[in-house]
Amino acid sequence: MAAKTRIVTDLQREQWGPWVLAALWAIAFGLFQWKGWFVLPASSKDAYLGALLSLGGVFTGFMATLKTLLFSLNDKTYRRLKASGYDRDLLRYLADALWGSMALCAIALVAFHLPFASWLCALIGGVVVFAIASIIRIAHIATKLLSARS
Repeated sequence: MAAKTRIVTDLQREQWGPWVLAALWAIAFGLFQWKGWFVLPASSKDAYLGALLSLGGVFTGFMATLKTLLFSLNDKTYRRLKASGYDRDLLRYLADALWGSMALCAIALVAFHLPFASWLCALIGGVVVFAIASIIRIAHIATKLLSARS
């Protein structure tokens, strides 16, 4: 029987998923803004951006806590992870989630001083999607690791 050739492997999907989702949603948010189907609340811009800043802070705190939990894995689980060669991917995923959360905070801070333009709304939407997708990815993996029996 011939082996099926996959265009995208599971690992590639896992690695690129948050980036692709963020790009697609940023484009979608831009198009929705342009068409007038999705308009960010310009009248309550400060409240909206303050909420995004708080969300980014909560995400960052969650990722810092998760990082601490992952670094306190028992020796047997850590050795298995290291032997699998997946530890570098896991650290990169954690870094993506932390940087995505911090980027959300930074963009919200900068956006306080900019007018709501469609490009800014698209950027905010893309960063929010990236942060959430990165957190879901690392939380899913961390849950499996932390629930693994010694």
